[in-house]
Amino acid sequence: MKSGDQKTSYWWIVIWATASIVFAFVLHCLFSIDAKEPFWQAKWGAGDILTYTSSIILGLLALWQNQRFKTENDEAQTRLEKLSVRANELQITSKMIEHENERISMLREAFQNFYDACSCSSIVSDFGPLSKPDETYSTNSALKANHIRTSFQVLFQQLNLDTDNGSLANEVVKNAKLLLVSATKLILSFTIDKGRTLDEKQKEEYRQTVKMQLQLEETLCKQFYTYLTELEKERNSLIFENYTLDELQAIYRQKELYQEKTQK
Repeated sequence: MKSGDQKTSYWWIVIWATASIVFAFVLHCLFSIDAKEPFWQAKWGAGDILTYTSSIILGLLALWQNQRFKTENDEAQTRLEKLSVRANELQITSKMIEHENERISMLREAFQNFYDACSCSSIVSDFGPLSKPDETYSTNSALKANHIRTSFQVLFQQLNLDTDNGSLANEVVKNAKLLLVSATKLILSFTIDKGRTLDEKQKEEYRQTVKMQLQLEETLCKQFYTYLTELEKERNSLIFENYTLDELQAIYRQKELYQEKTQK
């Protein structure tokens, strides 16, 4: 681009110099020929003509330069405005990526706490038929059940936004509720039957309850990490796709709504 501009400037200088020489030569010829008619006899001298012509040319040159400066200033202002808009887009994108990273991290932690609290293996180990009863058994089982409910509430709070949009979060919440009920029921059954001799029917009921508990854990784990993968894709799209400022503001307002809902 610069090489082309330099060539253009060079040819304009050549043309201007050539035109000046031709004009001076023509003016010289005109004032060297005597006019026979009085009307054609010059009232101005050659110097006056040159001065007048130079003034006109300088005026036109000044006008052209002012117009050029104005155009360049307008272009520079447009570039600055674009840079300002892009800077705002990058700032909003950065905040949204930070928010999404924090949200994903909180979801992982909330889910892991709930999943560990409902773990069938830990419940059976702590409260099952092979565990040793003591004076704190009933208290510990109540505390365990309360911990499961509390961890579910934290997880539900983190999923609350997307449940309004009919997303996979609905299925995660649905199965998390089923796992909550199943784990609480299992703890309650162990507590009630602690110290009793179980018949085959009761043992079979426990086996079915444990089996259902394990199936719920597996289903919930798959659904949650599928949902989490979708969230990570949305976060990555903020990094690799060029959203306009209006699109970013619309997405950001949705994230602000999420923050307001989770804080209530």
